[in-house]
Amino acid sequence: MNKQLVFVAIAAIFAMPVTSVFAVSTTGSVSIAGTCGIGTLSPLNYGTLTPSQQSSVQTLTVTNTGTVPGALLVSGTDWQDGLLASQIAVDHTSFGNSTQLFPVTPLSLGYQSMADYFPVGPSPTYWQVTAILINPTFVGSLTQTYTFTASC
Repeated sequence: MNKQLVFVAIAAIFAMPVTSVFAVSTTGSVSIAGTCGIGTLSPLNYGTLTPSQQSSVQTLTVTNTGTVPGALLVSGTDWQDGLLASQIAVDHTSFGNSTQLFPVTPLSLGYQSMADYFPVGPSPTYWQVTAILINPTFVGSLTQTYTFTASC
């Protein structure tokens, strides 16, 4: 008889209805930011110039490789010889963007705005140098470095 009572008591416990269930849920969120970037650039070649001569206008296509428009900044160096001596000041190079269609802004050593609106895809820019020499007797090859930055 003892065994029957235990069995009945256990059955009664398991047959009791559940009176409440507790469940909690939450949500997750994420924001996907757009990107902007600059594709590979080709070098500019102004050819051979005589002292004080202005080059022809050169076109350099700068491409925003990202997903949203941004701003385009540029800085440059002085024109330097093989010994890294400055021979033409940086501001004797001028540039223009796709709305200016002509080089009108002198380049500088510090970053400056090239375009407040830098759309996704390719954008033409325009470049020109005037060979005003720091050392008027210099003869030889010079190089100038341009650094572009996209900001979005």
